[in-house]
Amino acid sequence: MKRRFLWLAIAALAIGVAVVLYRGPGRGVIRGHVGDGAATMLVYAVLGLIWRARPAVRAAAALAIAAVVELGQTVWHGRGFVGEMTIGGTFDGWDFVAYAIGVAVAVAWERAAPAADQRRTAARLQPSHAAPYTVPMPASHHVARAAPNASASTPATIDDSPMNSVASP
Repeated sequence: MKRRFLWLAIAALAIGVAVVLYRGPGRGVIRGHVGDGAATMLVYAVLGLIWRARPAVRAAAALAIAAVVELGQTVWHGRGFVGEMTIGGTFDGWDFVAYAIGVAVAVAWERAAPAADQRRTAARLQPSHAAPYTVPMPASHHVARAAPNASASTPATIDDSPMNSVASP
């Protein structure tokens, strides 16, 4: 369970790094909104790692944290690179849309993970196409029987057939 949140956090961080490094067209939109979506994915993943709650509760908590940070931007502004990356620079109402999309992606990621886990488990449980494996019989299933019409000097033989697993009188 924790593994899926760890992978979500790694994916969110990778998106965040890609957003920071992006220098192409639409950089403002990419940096402002895709980065905000990745940030809420990361918050959701961290909440999943430390807090066992239903996805809807985690989603609400992640959105609440994002909203507090965004509304806080009306009062304070991040200075420098670290400040901009953690609390942002200016308030933008469209960021709430980006937060909602980021949380929706995170919830979809979490819900898709059990299905993938079930598929992997089912694949492991499928019989292989290799030659059939025969379970060896324990020694207790072998019955020593004297050959028919044998004298006392004739040694007993081992009968391995499953039909003769019970000694006859």
